[in-house]
Amino acid sequence: MLHVHRSARARLGSTASQLSELLETPILSAARDPCTRAEGSLEFSRGQADGGLDLQDGAGQLADAGQDFGPVLSHVTDAIDTLHSFTHLPWWATIVLTAVGLRVALLPLARQQLQTFAALQPLVRQAASGQGATGSVADFFSRFGKLRREHSAAHPAWLFISPAVQIPVLVASVMAVRRMALHHWQGFDTGGTLWFTDLTAPALIFDPLTAPLGAAGIALPAAFAVAMIANLDRAFPAKGPTPAVFSALKLGLEWSTVALLFIALQLPQGAVLYWLTSLSFSLCQGPVMAALGLAPKLPGSFKDPFATPWAHTAASKPGTPAQLSQQQAVLPPLEAQDSAEVSALFLKAAEARAAHDVPLAVLVWGGGG
Repeated sequence: MLHVHRSARARLGSTASQLSELLETPILSAARDPCTRAEGSLEFSRGQADGGLDLQDGAGQLADAGQDFGPVLSHVTDAIDTLHSFTHLPWWATIVLTAVGLRVALLPLARQQLQTFAALQPLVRQAASGQGATGSVADFFSRFGKLRREHSAAHPAWLFISPAVQIPVLVASVMAVRRMALHHWQGFDTGGTLWFTDLTAPALIFDPLTAPLGAAGIALPAAFAVAMIANLDRAFPAKGPTPAVFSALKLGLEWSTVALLFIALQLPQGAVLYWLTSLSFSLCQGPVMAALGLAPKLPGSFKDPFATPWAHTAASKPGTPAQLSQQQAVLPPLEAQDSAEVSALFLKAAEARAAHDVPLAVLVWGGGG
């Protein structure tokens, strides 16, 4: 009897030991401890919450980027991105193609503006000459309208329609490329060529003073400044004696190039590339239009504002009283000289605006239009 009792106790101890080992397994241990199970569930919930917040933060950043572009720039950037996807060109070539394509598309407007200005200016002078000292503004516009209808000249609205279309298009396209570079648009980091492989990097960062692309990064802004000077030299050629108003205006515009160079040094390389392409197109636009027969036909007195009769006769000094009398007969009155200088100045402003040279046009016209 005692032997049976001891055997039962041994079997009971073995069963208890097996049950204890079974309870130590991870599954039953977690089931046995409700606190541990609750903590695990809480950690899992926290992980899900953190993941949800990360997704919300990412979506918020994308939304902020879209709002930063604005509706107009968003459409422009979409158009540039679509052109890039369609042509499969590198980003630097896409930017150049965009600048050239817009300038070509706006050529008819530029030609129409310059043609209108050249046709209306003689009519304005003719209407003003017949006005007299007591003429009113209403009488002037009445005579001008009559002369315009007699000569079948274009409507003066073309003088404002062209810049009203050209300038916003240029500004929007430049700002779109700049925003794409600042937001590190996909492919902009490696979409350049030669030394400017990164289209998002500026030539200089002034705080702190660093050059992300090295000394070579200054090449594009420097080329931009050279193109500006070349456009000024083309707009104000040194042919014979130059009126003082032209010399002063050209000097002021040349000094403004220093400020534009300072700005270009801080712009992303992609934006500077767009500006440089547009200015280079301005240099070639006149000869190309003339070669294609698209240049507007200007009156003879406006083909070269500096080629005036008194400019050439004044260059040679008279040797005899007879020559002096002959030269004085050729020279027009002082008022006519001033009028011619002002007329030539306005023509140069119109040519600058028609050439889509916004920095030059804005400075010449005082930001009007």
